[in-house]
Amino acid sequence: MADQTKEKSGDTSVDKLYEILSKVFEQQQQQLKVVPEAVKYALEPNPVKLAGPGNYISWARHAQLILSSHGYEELLSTDEEKLKSGTITKQINDRVLVWLLASMEPPIREQVETITTVFEVWKALEKQFSGKSNKMQATRIMQELTNLKQGSKSVTEYAGYSHHAGVD
Repeated sequence: MADQTKEKSGDTSVDKLYEILSKVFEQQQQQLKVVPEAVKYALEPNPVKLAGPGNYISWARHAQLILSSHGYEELLSTDEEKLKSGTITKQINDRVLVWLLASMEPPIREQVETITTVFEVWKALEKQFSGKSNKMQATRIMQELTNLKQGSKSVTEYAGYSHHAGVD
């Protein structure tokens, strides 16, 4: 009989130990799931700083990709009504707006820094630069292709340069 009592108390000790270790393990798992706020919301810098119509297309494409990779692409097509209704929080709008303004050269930034939503800034820049950008790029490409000479370049170098001139 004494053996059964020892066995039962041993079982409860093991059960208690198991319960304690399970709780500790669960707490550690929860701590691993927590991502610091700064890491969660950090947007990498846009490698292209908007300087005007000449680099607008490249800047806009990079901005779209970065925002899309963080789930913020809807800000580029969402009006102020959705911002006011709470679908998009002011905090998220402001975070992306700060990032967007930082991706511009000062003369461009100064033109839009008083605008309060990402959507309005995006539309203002698009209106100002997108049409001009296409015409300016076409003119630049035509000029580069007109002046393009193989000279002492290898065929591979020449082909690469002529392709690059048309893409940028």
